[in-house]
Amino acid sequence: MNTKGQVAILLSIDRSNHMINPILSADTTAEIAANFAANIVDNSVLCSDGSWAYVAIAKEKNCDHKRLINDKR
Repeated sequence: MNTKGQVAILLSIDRSNHMINPILSADTTAEIAANFAANIVDNSVLCSDGSWAYVAIAKEKNCDHKRLINDKR
């Protein structure tokens, strides 16, 4: 939980409907990679919310990284 009372949750669903959904201790590249990178196959397509943490993971796994950013607030 961060200082604003928010909890970081990682949610991933692949094309075969396999889901991972850990609660993270922090919203950091290291924490996301520790809970997520093992589930990504090399050379796949990674779609993310635009967090920079995924850039490093995509590079490590040689993925095509699509950043899906919605600026509507």
